[in-house]
Amino acid sequence: MISITEWIVENNVIIQIILSILTLFATIFVSVFIYLLQRKHEEELEKIQEKQIQYSLEEQAKLFLIDHKEECNYLPWCIFSSNLHRLDNHTRKIYADYCCCRLELQNEILKQAGLKCKQIEDIDWVDSAIKLLQEDIKLNKLGENVLYDNAKYFHRSYERYKYEKYDNIKYEYIFEPIIIDFGAQSFFRKHMCNLSDYIYEYFEYINHEGIIPLCKPNPLPPIDYMCKKINFGEVEEKIVCGWIMEMIEGIAASIMGHKDLYDNIIIDYTDANAETYEDKYYKVLQELYNTYYFANSL
Repeated sequence: MISITEWIVENNVIIQIILSILTLFATIFVSVFIYLLQRKHEEELEKIQEKQIQYSLEEQAKLFLIDHKEECNYLPWCIFSSNLHRLDNHTRKIYADYCCCRLELQNEILKQAGLKCKQIEDIDWVDSAIKLLQEDIKLNKLGENVLYDNAKYFHRSYERYKYEKYDNIKYEYIFEPIIIDFGAQSFFRKHMCNLSDYIYEYFEYINHEGIIPLCKPNPLPPIDYMCKKINFGEVEEKIVCGWIMEMIEGIAASIMGHKDLYDNIIIDYTDANAETYEDKYYKVLQELYNTYYFANSL
């Protein structure tokens, strides 16, 4: 009978191989175990860092809102300021300060303010929206083309007149309505409407012609009526720019209403009041974006 010592001597090579394999498995197991422990630790550190970063963002956003509490209604227009004119001088501190914020902080500011929108990163949407607007003007026969040369009068509102007060020109009730009013007040005063209301009534007229009996026959297309009222070819450029903004906003809003696009609103509306040409320019961009960006992204 062979002894254990002899068996070990005879099978020394096999034993060495087995021990090497076991050592290798042990080494792999320990290495994997250490790696998993390190990875878990790293993930915990990453989560802590992410929480710290998020906490810092939230604090910076809260401080921003506190510092600009008097102008927080202008946050949706800050989106367009940063999107298109980030490096420019601005008429409002909130525009300038928002433009200095990095993208993550901008989105956190909007979130902390209770807005659903996010900062726009696409910079090519404006030209596309203007083209879609021109198609709607032509399709609905709204009047002559005053958005020539890449809508130059619209963009000049910002480029040349952004510091001008917007409320020093009368944009209100100078148009005769299309839908005839037989209400009690009509017997005591001549009822007039603003451009936006006239555009809306014109859409009602062309979409329900023959159905609405109380419409004036053959009303002037709104753009032609506007040009006639303000003497488009003779009036100073600043006034033309203001009326072009009124026209674009009115048409875009009417398109949104008649196509029932309110569920597609991307940039929240607030109670902000357009006091300067820059304010009004962003307000019109908001209307264009909400009306046409979804269609352009299909």
